[in-house]
Amino acid sequence: MRIFKPIKNFFKSKKIIDDYCLFNKRLFNKLLSNKKKGEILVEFNAFQPFHIGASIMSNLLANKFSAKINSYVGFTLLVSPLKYTYINILKWKIGNYFNLKTFKIYRSFNIANIFYPKIDKQIELEAKIIVKKFLKKIKTKDDILKLKIKKIPIGDLLYDTYLKKDVIPTINLNDQKFHIYTEDYIKLTLFWIKYFKLNNVKAVMGSHSVYSYGIPLRIAAYNNISAYVLAAEDCYKVTKKKLYHLSDSADYKKIINNLSKEKIKEGKNLAKQKLKNKFRGKTGHMAMDNVILRNSSFKKNMQKNLIKKSKKIKILICAHEFNDAVHIYGKNFFSDMYEWLEFLGKLSNQNKYDWYIKTHTTQPGKYKIYQPADVNILKKIIKKYENIKMLPSNYSHLQIIKEKIDVVLTVYGSVTFEYPFFNIPVITASKNVPNKLYKFSIIPKSKKDYKKKLHRLDRINYKKNEDEILEYYFARFIYNDSRNWLFDFESLLKTFRTWDRIFHFNLYKYYTNNFNMHNFEKKKKLFLDFINSKEYRIRT
Repeated sequence: MRIFKPIKNFFKSKKIIDDYCLFNKRLFNKLLSNKKKGEILVEFNAFQPFHIGASIMSNLLANKFSAKINSYVGFTLLVSPLKYTYINILKWKIGNYFNLKTFKIYRSFNIANIFYPKIDKQIELEAKIIVKKFLKKIKTKDDILKLKIKKIPIGDLLYDTYLKKDVIPTINLNDQKFHIYTEDYIKLTLFWIKYFKLNNVKAVMGSHSVYSYGIPLRIAAYNNISAYVLAAEDCYKVTKKKLYHLSDSADYKKIINNLSKEKIKEGKNLAKQKLKNKFRGKTGHMAMDNVILRNSSFKKNMQKNLIKKSKKIKILICAHEFNDAVHIYGKNFFSDMYEWLEFLGKLSNQNKYDWYIKTHTTQPGKYKIYQPADVNILKKIIKKYENIKMLPSNYSHLQIIKEKIDVVLTVYGSVTFEYPFFNIPVITASKNVPNKLYKFSIIPKSKKDYKKKLHRLDRINYKKNEDEILEYYFARFIYNDSRNWLFDFESLLKTFRTWDRIFHFNLYKYYTNNFNMHNFEKKKKLFLDFINSKEYRIRT
């Protein structure tokens, strides 16, 4: 029976893909202009939600600019090497020539050419010169973040891709492996700079603004070319002034000020209700801020008290994942999460405060794979610092609050607005945080200011500002919510039950079975309005 299961699944997936491709050919046959004065670039990947969104957006853009649509490999240096082996090349040629799987899907919505970056001798030579100069300048890990190629900042993308690729917590500046990788990263960047110079690119679509995925988007932005990030629950632009995820958080106050008093009041009331549900431990896609998570960290699973009664100030460190797009919002006070925890560990040696640390609540699905690695790294760090006590990952925040924690530390996590709701101050280790316009958390001005504040916790005079928390929550999670940009997200998650199951060929079947031409025309208008606007994201 087991022998036939893979064969059965193969034919099942093949039929669904074939039906979806036929559907696309019929749907987009009349959308594309015959004139080709430029090109639209679409990232080539295996993300099913991206395929559906990109199929619509790319054809609308092709019509707008009278352009052809080409597709490029976006996961270079993250998943695949810069230089393909003979086996890689052979697999690519077979897939491309016979129009297999993903190649077939992309061509079904009018993709003309599918390519991967190829490095010529000119780029090889230029990269060697640049990397030699750059590596001489690197004295600290923060210097990596200063890397610019042709005035385009890529240091953060290099840093985060390297951590993600090797699943490591920090970078060893003396590691030859990192030096080789940096040279390859510079080659890839030079390839894209040259590509945009030689080709009439009108717009680019990618799946992420971070890691090596972000290189062509960032170069496009610096060339004033439209760049879009398409995700299952989000769609936004990358511009020269807004390079990072949630860059529009700098506009929250302006957004609120342009709304009517009735709309703001209604929004804050809804925000309060959602926060109450959150703090009651409710789960489900419409009850939680982050649609990816399934387990609440506010569940009432009371355990034996682990936070001891003490006259000392009690600090909770809310740890982050070590290699999950550390610089997603820009530069922080510490080069990575490892360096941040090392700093706090050394501070804990002074034995001035009581220290506790907690990781994210355990999640099922793909997070079940990554979380143990993070926990193991964390254990190795705090093993050196005996004054820091590690709390279980499922230790409820409600219990921590009940046990009277005094201060919470994070770099930029959601605790920035969660603990202040309970009148507990949170200090961030970055000024590039989504809530930077608000004062309900303590945002130091610099690394020096951060250290100063941690040494003077007894001088904190904190008072809860619920109105600010509600305004921020409304602006970020309700008014700016774009999770319905592509699908009815509530119906989608009712069908697939979890976010990670959306990334499956069954999504094509779901999409075609629920397709409605009237709704499709409304989507086209929504997308076109967004394309022609100066808005940062689609709002639904």
